[in-house]
Amino acid sequence: MLLVITERDSYCYNAIEHIFEVVLTKNIDEIYVLVHPDHGSPLTVSSLIDQLGNIYDSFFQLTSVSKEKLNINVLLYDEKYDPEIASQLWTSVLYTDSVDVFSIPKAYIEHVDKNKIHSISTSTIECTIEKHRKYRLSNPESTYESIPVVAVGGTFDHLHDGHKILLTVSAFLTGRRLIVGVTGPGLLGNKKYVEYMESFEIRVRNVNSFVKIIKPGLFPDIYEINDVCGPTAQVESIDALVVSLESYKGAEFVNNKRRELGWKPLDVYTIGVLGGNEETFNHKMSSTDYRKAEYLRDHADRV
Repeated sequence: MLLVITERDSYCYNAIEHIFEVVLTKNIDEIYVLVHPDHGSPLTVSSLIDQLGNIYDSFFQLTSVSKEKLNINVLLYDEKYDPEIASQLWTSVLYTDSVDVFSIPKAYIEHVDKNKIHSISTSTIECTIEKHRKYRLSNPESTYESIPVVAVGGTFDHLHDGHKILLTVSAFLTGRRLIVGVTGPGLLGNKKYVEYMESFEIRVRNVNSFVKIIKPGLFPDIYEINDVCGPTAQVESIDALVVSLESYKGAEFVNNKRRELGWKPLDVYTIGVLGGNEETFNHKMSSTDYRKAEYLRDHADRV
């Protein structure tokens, strides 16, 4: 299913919650969300992070309670979206009543049967819109494809919504090249439930597949990370680094290393954790939880 909402919907937690409650009544296992712009001004990275945080966090909270096993992907709004990919991903469309259905780019919906395109009401929902929370952003007004070369890194094990936010922001910012560092096996020995860690090849495949969904024309360069800096100390031309709040100190280490090399420091864009406390990181969404769940499933007779 493709779910088309407005920027107002994405900023309004009550509206998002109502929308997902409706979606959860549908017989689907994959949701693709498109945030339709309300006006002509360009979307900034700070606004994008607000949207992604609200959407993914609301979905996370609802599905944690309902125990629904649904997958969600928030797309980047781009009229050049590949219609062939769209036809492979969804066959139905749900849009909020504040969206002009005729303004949705044809690439997203031209393959969908008209009987499978429906609206949902959110215009009567009252809410206080909170935007632009404090982020550690080098330039919160950065817009789509405003930075030539962007890097992001992580284990990307059991690719979850927190990973998706990191990759989406990185894809949004880069105008030419996206470098993704994926942690190699040598650095994973101390991870909890490491025996349930996905292989390097699977994690790379999942990163590539997700980037293809959100920005089909972008082909990330994948590097295996075997030290703290990874590609940020190998590729001088990198301009910016996207990290989670939990990894912010690592970005400082990277920039100190680049200064030692005589290279320019990187602009740093920091994303808050999903589903947890941003000071202690308790209860945040984590790959460890997915590995633990697999462990408990395999050892259920011993618990």
